[in-house]
Amino acid sequence: RSLDTAGDDGEVGALRRELAQARRGLGVRALLARHGRLVTTVMPCVLVSPDSVARFFPAQAGLFDLVVFDEASQIRVAEAVGALGRARAAVVVGDSRQMPPTSFAEPTYGVADAGDLAETAVEDEESILSECVQARVPRQWLSWHYRSQDESLIAFSNAQYYGNRLSSFPAPTHGRPSSEPDGRGVSLVRVPGTF
Repeated sequence: RSLDTAGDDGEVGALRRELAQARRGLGVRALLARHGRLVTTVMPCVLVSPDSVARFFPAQAGLFDLVVFDEASQIRVAEAVGALGRARAAVVVGDSRQMPPTSFAEPTYGVADAGDLAETAVEDEESILSECVQARVPRQWLSWHYRSQDESLIAFSNAQYYGNRLSSFPAPTHGRPSSEPDGRGVSLVRVPGTF
């Protein structure tokens, strides 16, 4: 995205003046409502929770080129809708074998509370990931695992849940750690000389 930042006139100047104010400036929501397009042009990557998107960014379609939901098995559909509506495209990343979002300390509503809506309402899936699976959104399987310190930590899940499709990076040690290169997936070998 191109942006002309020269000069203090126009929208760039107005945003600079607003950010320079020490007190009584616009709040985050008002600032983004007024200068949202400029802010997303200057900062093309924004890392926020779905809840923060709904709280701070204007409800405007196409505000983001792409929204990415990581750990999507933990994100409720209702929390994701606001971010989805502000994006042109979405990537939903997660593992349906992980635990669903927790409902601890959330109010529960019975059918009697819903009145006439209970007959016509469609219940959400428990997460945005399961909603995408149910809606038959095309899926792509990842085949690499990189977080385990030792292969044995992922071996059980790989065999029982993933059909041994996961490849993992070599473990840093097998058996007792030592400074020798034996048994290590990656080792440092110092080479004498001046480079």
